[in-house]
Amino acid sequence: MKEFQVSSTKDKKNNSVNLTMKGKLTISNMAQIEQEFKKAVKDCNKCVIVLSEVEEADLSILQLLKAFELTCKKKKIDVTINMNLNEDHASLFAKSGLNSIFN
Repeated sequence: MKEFQVSSTKDKKNNSVNLTMKGKLTISNMAQIEQEFKKAVKDCNKCVIVLSEVEEADLSILQLLKAFELTCKKKKIDVTINMNLNEDHASLFAKSGLNSIFN
């Protein structure tokens, strides 16, 4: 069983995709997560990424999300990133200023 989960829901009518990420979002899983992202956004105009039920996270997920966001913008894909984090993770992001690097 994977340590993380990326589920995608495509909306063909709006040409968009919703990605939900859960679990351990750490460097050991980044290559696989990146491949999931690339597959999911093929031929879409909009992408919404939601981080939910995050067990572990490190700087690599932030780097991947920011790089993915910039790549999508170059391809004219609108990206929104929502982080539904527990209180400890949310506090850490707020205190570090990292929550402001997206959108």
